Amino acid sequence: MSFEPAGNYLIKAARQFGFHQQVGAGVILEQTRHFFEKKYKAQSQGWNPKKFKDKVLYIQTTNSGSASALFLYQNQIMEEFASHKLLKIVKEIQIERS
Repeated sequence: MSFEPAGNYLIKAARQFGFHQQVGAGVILEQTRHFFEKKYKAQSQGWNPKKFKDKVLYIQTTNSGSASALFLYQNQIMEEFASHKLLKIVKEIQIERS
């Protein structure tokens, strides 16, 4: 008997019932939150990943200052995402001001 990670069962069940895209998007959003908390701790309070669709990550900002900071760090973040095992699927960041 071989060992299979529990996460694989979740993905298989999601595919079977047709909501694997939502599960995948949720995983991307959660990984992005953790990434921001680890790498951009000071700014992460103002950045809230809201949606991931068609390889575009939508991030809501709390104010114009956090939006400006995200705009300035956007290229650096995309370079770091490219080397991340999961977040490399993100091809674009859209900034949404609240």
